[in-house]
Order: sequence, then structure tokens, then C-alpha cells
Amino acid sequence: MAYQFKIKLLNVKKPPVWRRLIIPENYTFEEFHHIIQISFGWQNEHLHKFGKEPYGSDFEIVSKVAGEENNFFPHDDRYFNKQTLDECETKLSDVFGKGFSNLKYVYDFGDDWVHDIVLEDILTIIYPYPVCTAAKGCTPPEDCGGPMGYEMMKNILNEAPDSKEAEQIRLEMGLDDDEDIDLSKVDIDEINMELKDIKMYIDQDFDVDDSNMFEPFYDDEWAEQMHCAVTVCDTEGKILYMNEKSRATFAKHGNLIGQNLFKCHSPESQAKIRQLMDTDGTNSYTIEKNGVKKMIYQTTWKCDGKVAGLVEISMEIPGEMPHYIRS
Repeated sequence: MAYQFKIKLLNVKKPPVWRRLIIPENYTFEEFHHIIQISFGWQNEHLHKFGKEPYGSDFEIVSKVAGEENNFFPHDDRYFNKQTLDECETKLSDVFGKGFSNLKYVYDFGDDWVHDIVLEDILTIIYPYPVCTAAKGCTPPEDCGGPMGYEMMKNILNEAPDSKEAEQIRLEMGLDDDEDIDLSKVDIDEINMELKDIKMYIDQDFDVDDSNMFEPFYDDEWAEQMHCAVTVCDTEGKILYMNEKSRATFAKHGNLIGQNLFKCHSPESQAKIRQLMDTDGTNSYTIEKNGVKKMIYQTTWKCDGKVAGLVEISMEIPGEMPHYIRS
């Protein structure tokens, strides 16, 4: 059997943002999380959870990462009549096959993107993998301040498209100077191509804690707070990891994971990078493009005592910080 869901992003209007999905009943909630990420175009950069309510629910399904950090996973707290399940071990049929028809999915506990999950139908047809059958609305950009921040961004682009704040928004989103957000843009074919390979996506995906493998070389929380773009490659230049800021910066070039970072640099810079890897060193310099100054910091990272690649951190040299950017 399979479940048909309609998942709607709450508190986002004009246009509304929703997806209709058909998912095999034996999929876990961990897989459900990744399916939602793919379907809505999120970057899987933040924590998440499922529950009867967004917060304060007596029934939640969480990841081990979230549970361990908050010291409440797993448990059945009878004093508070609260039950918390492991998303890796809980199948859709364990919940939706036992009377549940509605859940909430919260992504990013700071911006609070709340998704309303409604079970529309139970199908007897066998589906080998998830399918998106209908969709509407473009998902907001990550780290824009939640629904209120998103509305402010849209208002700035609509009412003051030539302002410095509008220019900063386009820069943050990787848009051209005269390019606006296409609020209706959603590609069902592209979504389904990724959903077809969902198992491979999960195996290869760098989740919230996967970037911890690079912790000796940079602080991920600091990088996010300082709006730094972080890109990690191997010794051949193959890009292994990009944080949300880095992906947004290069968004117009498409998905660069697996592509060659060296091609983004001049021959002179490529030579310096290779020298860094040979000498296990560091390098920093400033560049200016389109009136924006940036500090570039590069350092090697190791695996089993050997240089395994490069971490490149790009940070804008502070000017006046637009009010819509969350500190």
C-alpha cells in the first residue's frame, strides 16, 4: 500500500506553497523527512521534527541528532504523558496505519517553517518509490527569518526593487541584479527525478551533523552566524560539501556537489591552492566584485593524518547590515 499526502507550508501565502505526495507505507520517518526536503527544495541545513503540534506536543517523532542534543531521546514520559519516537525506526504505517491522519513537520527551529501534513488517501497500488503528483508555489529561501522575514523580503523587492536592501537580498539568493524571485516556480519533473533516487540521496547527503567531520577546520555555528559561505573539496578539487550560504551564492550555477572547485578560480589561484595542499598550509586574501568586498580563507583538512582536501570560507567584509538579515 501507499499513502497520499498533501503537505502545506503554513503562514506562507500569495501564492500558497504545497506538495501532493504518494509514499510507500514501509518508508521510515527519516526517509519522509528527506522526501519533504527534496519536494520543497530545502537544503537540509537545520534540525527538524514531526509532531501532533509544532511545539509542546504529547507525541513527537525526532531524529537521534535532535534528541541527543536536547537530552530527551528516546523516552515515554508518563509524568507528562509524552511519547517520543525515533524517526529511523518508525515507519509511516506505524503512525498513519493506526488512526493518525494529520501531523506537523517543523524545519529550522529558528525560522520555524511549519508544514501541515494531511493524509488524503490510502492506496492499494504498489509504488516502488515516492512520487510528487502535484505542487504549487516556490519555497522561500532558507535563513530569511521565517514567514515574517519572507514577507518583508517580498515587500522590499516589490516596493523598492532598486534599493540597497533589494540588492543585498539578490546577492544573498544568488540572483542577478535585475532578477526577481519567481514565486510560482516549481519543477515536478525535477522533484520526481530526485525522489526516484531517494535512497542514494540519503546515503550521500550531508545532514546537520555530517559537517562535523570538518569541525577541526572551522566552526559551523560561527560560519552560519557570520553568513560565511563554506565549501569543502578533496585533493582533486571535487566539491564534497557546501553550506546553505555557499549553495545560495552559486545557485545560478545549479548543483555543484561533485563538480570541480578549481574551475571557479584563476590559474594563479589554482596553483596557490595546490601549493597549500602540498605544504599543508593556509591562505587568506580579499577580493572585490560588483562593489562587494570579501575575505577568502583557505586551509587544508586531513583524514588519517594525510591532507584530504581544502576548506574554503568566504565572508563579506562588514558594511551596514540590512535589518532583514537575522543576526
